[in-house]
Amino acid sequence: MVLLAVLAATVAGACSSSDEARSADTTTTVGGTAPPELAIGSNVSIPVTLAVPEGFVAPDTRGVVIPPVLGKRKEVDHTEPVLPVVGGTSRIRGLVTGPDGPVEGATVRLERFVGEDFGRLDVTTNKDGIYEAQGIFGGRYRVRAWLKPALATTEPPAVFLSGDHGEAGVDVLTEKHEGLALQGALDVAEPHVGEKVVFRALLSRQEVDDNGIVQGVGIPAADVQLTPLDGLQAFGDDTTQTYPDGFALFTVMCTTTGDHSVILSSSGLAVPVGLPPCLEGVIVPDEPPPADEATASTTTAPRPSTTPPRPTTTTKANKP
Repeated sequence: MVLLAVLAATVAGACSSSDEARSADTTTTVGGTAPPELAIGSNVSIPVTLAVPEGFVAPDTRGVVIPPVLGKRKEVDHTEPVLPVVGGTSRIRGLVTGPDGPVEGATVRLERFVGEDFGRLDVTTNKDGIYEAQGIFGGRYRVRAWLKPALATTEPPAVFLSGDHGEAGVDVLTEKHEGLALQGALDVAEPHVGEKVVFRALLSRQEVDDNGIVQGVGIPAADVQLTPLDGLQAFGDDTTQTYPDGFALFTVMCTTTGDHSVILSSSGLAVPVGLPPCLEGVIVPDEPPPADEATASTTTAPRPSTTPPRPTTTTKANKP
């Protein structure tokens, strides 16, 4: 029994010494006696606390704003298609028609928009005028179609496509854009009575370009006639030829206030063109030429005599 008691006391002392060593390694106390929860043997660690210097006042940082760290801004050209279109699980299909029915071989452009950016995808219609775009992302789309040189969409439809296996049917209508176009306008927005202004006429042929946009190509060396209606006066020839860019220029003047118009004629076309309202003004008569020029213009040289000169004869003196 005595031997067992000695062994028990020895084991208890060893454990106590081990606990004290471990506590000394992991526990730091500052300022005297530690609280009960931090007593030796509790196996709790605390950080070192430094004493505050006498008279120290902590600064008030409640209103301080820390600016974010700004990286170099990446410039994005929003006029170029940067958004992906293919890679999703949705699809759009539809029928493209024109004045003569379904359009085979038309180009259909799907444009996907997100904020200021966009992406696009072109597909082609089959022999029945059907197009289909599979495996595309969802979002907001605009759809238009064209077939050079004369068919194009002028009012493209829009659709919102679900991103998770979304499907939409969008039929597209194309219109024929061909033949000649005649148009005109004044070079000024507010003409006045008595003010000579330039009227610019344009004769062009409509064509569809590679992106499905209807363009006007000017026709050179074509005769264009301008006929002014009441309240308008034209100067110079009423018919002139177009320049290489298809423009023809005329000079006109309002003689009364209000709305006026002209008739343009060329290549079998006759188009009425309205002008901006003429505002009040004064018609100044043409000034007469200066007095010396007027005198010079009215003074004529003496008319040459039409009577032939009499021949000159020589009379010989009589000999004594």
